[in-house]
Amino acid sequence: MNPFLESEEPPGVSAAAAGPSTVSVAPTATSSALADDPPTISIDEIAKKLLRENFYLTALELHLELAELGAELPRLRSFFSNPGNFERQTPFKPELGGQLPRTSSQATLDSIDLGRYSEDGERLADERTALLEFELRKAHDTIKSLRANLTGATELNTPDHGGDRPITDDDPIKPHEKRALNFLINEYLLRHGYKLTSIAFSDENEDQDVEDWDDVGLNVAKPPDLLHFFREGGSRPSEPPAPPPPPTPPPGTDCECQTDEDPVHAQLQNDITALMDKIEVLESQLSAVRSFAADAAAAADTAESVIHGVSTASPAADGAGDSTASGDESLESELARTESQNRLNALKMAGREAQPPSPESSAAPERFRRAVLAACIHEQSEGAADETIERLQLEVAQLSSSPEQAVLQLARCLPHIVPNVILAKREELIPLLLSAIQLHPDVRQRDVLLNLLFNLIKRPDAQQRAVILAGFRSLVARLCPGRLEEEVLPQCWEQISHKYFERRLLVAEACAVLAPFIPPELRGSLVWSMLHQMVTDEKEAAVREAAIRSLAVVLVHCDDDDKFSQAWDLTARLLEDRCEPVQRSAAELLLPVVARWASQLGRLSDRLVPHALSAARQAAQRQPADWTVSVWIQVLMTLLDQAFLWVVSAGPHLDRVENDSMGITSDRLPSQEGPLSDLEVLHGDGRRLRHMVAAFDEYVTQEWYRVWPALEWLTNECVPELFRLAEVLPLSFPDAVYEMAALLRHTAHLVGPTIADSKLWPCCESRLRGAAAADAPPPGLTSALLPAVCAGLLAAPLPDADARLARTLEDALYLSAACRLTGEPLAAAVRLLLEYPERHAALLDLLWKGVMHSVVEVRETTAQLAGMLVPEVPETVLTARVLPALVTLASDPQQLVRRAVVPALGLVLETQPGREPSEKARLQVTALCQDAALAGPLAAALGRAAAAGRHTEFCLSRLAELSARRAPADAPTLLDAYTALACGHVAGEAVSRDVLPALRSVICLLHSCSTLRLIVILIVTRLISLAIE
Repeated sequence: MNPFLESEEPPGVSAAAAGPSTVSVAPTATSSALADDPPTISIDEIAKKLLRENFYLTALELHLELAELGAELPRLRSFFSNPGNFERQTPFKPELGGQLPRTSSQATLDSIDLGRYSEDGERLADERTALLEFELRKAHDTIKSLRANLTGATELNTPDHGGDRPITDDDPIKPHEKRALNFLINEYLLRHGYKLTSIAFSDENEDQDVEDWDDVGLNVAKPPDLLHFFREGGSRPSEPPAPPPPPTPPPGTDCECQTDEDPVHAQLQNDITALMDKIEVLESQLSAVRSFAADAAAAADTAESVIHGVSTASPAADGAGDSTASGDESLESELARTESQNRLNALKMAGREAQPPSPESSAAPERFRRAVLAACIHEQSEGAADETIERLQLEVAQLSSSPEQAVLQLARCLPHIVPNVILAKREELIPLLLSAIQLHPDVRQRDVLLNLLFNLIKRPDAQQRAVILAGFRSLVARLCPGRLEEEVLPQCWEQISHKYFERRLLVAEACAVLAPFIPPELRGSLVWSMLHQMVTDEKEAAVREAAIRSLAVVLVHCDDDDKFSQAWDLTARLLEDRCEPVQRSAAELLLPVVARWASQLGRLSDRLVPHALSAARQAAQRQPADWTVSVWIQVLMTLLDQAFLWVVSAGPHLDRVENDSMGITSDRLPSQEGPLSDLEVLHGDGRRLRHMVAAFDEYVTQEWYRVWPALEWLTNECVPELFRLAEVLPLSFPDAVYEMAALLRHTAHLVGPTIADSKLWPCCESRLRGAAAADAPPPGLTSALLPAVCAGLLAAPLPDADARLARTLEDALYLSAACRLTGEPLAAAVRLLLEYPERHAALLDLLWKGVMHSVVEVRETTAQLAGMLVPEVPETVLTARVLPALVTLASDPQQLVRRAVVPALGLVLETQPGREPSEKARLQVTALCQDAALAGPLAAALGRAAAAGRHTEFCLSRLAELSARRAPADAPTLLDAYTALACGHVAGEAVSRDVLPALRSVICLLHSCSTLRLIVILIVTRLISLAIE
């Protein structure tokens, strides 16, 4: 539910039903006096009454409470299980379809999901009807106000035909003059602090909104205040009184006197003519004004008739959703069209009145000029005018004269421009939308523009989202927190459930941009809830990944310590998510933030590290081992970074940190991949961290150094738990073993060579060699601890690391042979060490020590390890060091050793193209083929080499030689070898010369098994087809 929408649930009626099958009705005083036992009413009768009286909500609550108590009523169960009881049948009236205007509030009501936010679905029709009646009353008031304003404008423009006479105090005040003065007086009172007087004055003028100049009804700009009028009137000189008219000459004057008065008479005649022309012009203007008033009144009557039709049909409109919608839209369109037309006509009249006739010209030229203008400038007739053209004419007629008006005009025009721009270019409108959102003074218009911005592009791609987010970053930096909370965040909340995942992805990415500017209380509640919902409920991996990134930004700014437990629980759940991008984002971005937070709160040692160790141990002990064990080992590596920062930030060595001469080498601290893995970034001050690490290294080298709690926890509690975890890791899970070795190597690199030598290595050595029973090897040799230590701890910068590695490998080799172990831990250690070329020398030394050892089991294990070196070392090393060891082992008097070296010789034939290694291997294989007991391993090795396409003729001839002996024990191995051979390419001559005779011998050995004989026939068919091709 959107938290920005107020709850629309009407107060529900709670049903009282619980427990028994009947309900006791509390008797009144009279009834208790007449009868001893109170009357009882059954619950079924109550349910019947509720359903009959349409109290469905109360009946539903009763049904739910009874269901919880296990005493359901069949009547209620059958009623609420039938969806037909809740379908409303509303008669459709087609005659109202085209006449019901649709208001903006009605459209707003339709956009609200009342079934989601309210449990009272039966009151939907009543709410629609009430809202429609309110819009009707509002429209009536608008029409009345329009008529009053038009009347006042007509009176204002009506000339006084009584002639020019001076203004006296006895002249009656006109309605528009009274309304204008009321506005100016109220403005003066408010501006100068007379608020109570302004309230009383406003109450006395109930028919006028004295705070709104538009309510005055004049089509002119707001005049200056009263003080301006007073100063202008006081400083203007008073006009002299008009001279008295000349006296009329008496009748007895002579002709000479009459001749002197002729110019005066002519002047009066000219004045009369000019006044007549002026009267004619004024009469024409008056007729135009009256025509304008008549048109407006006709439009108002039309709107009133439409409203009357809606008012008449409103009681029956509660179910006709589509008809009501079209009607409301018609009403809104009609009112908007009427208002626009009236404003346009008023601007036209104002433009015409702004050109008064010149007193020097006669009436005919003025009329002629007007006729020329009317004939040359063709204005579109009102009947054929398009709404868009009318709106544009209205906009261009009132061009902006200030930046504020330009912003208002931009906000009015953008909603009409956006639908006409192609989708591929709509991002060009983003700067205009953002500027209008930032500068527009009306919050409702800003909401419209914000909604337009979020819905600008149907499915924004990555580049378009980047442009929008860059605009958001610039916008929110200029907005106050209140506007973010009231305007931007509600738009984000509405988009998190959009059907297109690109929109949800935009919201998830926008939260990261908004988080630094949002108030802390909202960041920890509202934004956290939004991102938590997207992370847990979202199905698209891209949206969840973006939500995790935003969540990391929110948590790095979070000051609410109570959110830590929730943040860690969510992080732990995301670390085990099966979606790889989600899990990777949680490990690389979210985990370092939570770990840093835990270190600040002191929860690293008692909450995060124990949880990770426990989770990794449980995952390793599952059968089969869970893949999350590798994840939790990587988590431990991130947590140990924070643990080391905690250690070096809390010891007694900090007294020497300020010494600028102290420093560390560039390779002292481990380097890791990842945006938040650098220790200097995690600490925040790289220079101080280097000084602290240098002081730490110098301090712990002293024999008298004192251990502090953080270091004691790391060395005595955390590290031993890491070794115990390595002991339970399964060797069959090589990724986990590799991660464990990396973790031990990283830990030794962090604490430095001194602590690694004095604390880590003794703990590890005791587990590899000590505490072994008389008939059992040490536990470290039978688990992943051996490869983790050899490739991890001993691969770190440790004193005498090479010598310790050689000694550890020798001990493992001898103990494994003596205890008849499988050698798998040692083999895993060798595989990991082969990845480091600098460790090859130690492995070659181990090889020759094993070759020359007197114990047969040691030489056998050494032969197995030699096979691992063959494909990994360079050819020169192979020829000089490995092949001589193989030749020596192939000549060993013990058949057990010779059998163990056969796979290594086969690998030489299979992987080495060089002449010298292959020649030596062929000689040894030829010699070993003389031993019939080695036919099985030789056949397997030769089959793999022939299938790889190397030394095919040699391998086929040797296989034919082994098949000719017809030893029944070798038949399955020979069959496997030829089966592998069937997957490669064999020349036709080799098939006829070597393969087919050998397969005939194999068939003779498999006479008792028809299935195997059939396999041989299929092999022959395949080889023949390959030879033919």
